[in-house]
Amino acid sequence: MWVDKQIVGNIGSGLLLLVGFSCEDQKIDLQRVVSKVINLRVFEDSSGKLQNSIIETGGQILVVPQFTLYANTKRGRRPDFVESMPAALAKVYFESFLLQFEADFSGVLEKGVFGADMKVSLVNDGPFTLMLEF
Repeated sequence: MWVDKQIVGNIGSGLLLLVGFSCEDQKIDLQRVVSKVINLRVFEDSSGKLQNSIIETGGQILVVPQFTLYANTKRGRRPDFVESMPAALAKVYFESFLLQFEADFSGVLEKGVFGADMKVSLVNDGPFTLMLEF
């Protein structure tokens, strides 16, 4: 991931998390969210079944702030972002989210820059993409 032509985050095999907060996330339990992510069994075991978590595989995590996840495109041709949490509060939530990850995940954790114009590159090696809402 690049910001102003500088690499600010880079991982090998693992999870890319695009993280957004909605206006309704005022009382979100960040510890529960982090626990869910790091314990989710989304990696294959030796028999090809999804039995392993990021902890068990030793994978890495890249966390990218992404307020546009809450874009509403139901009407018109231009997305509106009224469902996204206001930037000042979302930045606090994002920083708290990262602190919770640092407390609960001992593996490699890379992060994006809140509010920056980021260029993210992904090699999706798997059968699915998940959206987690709390």
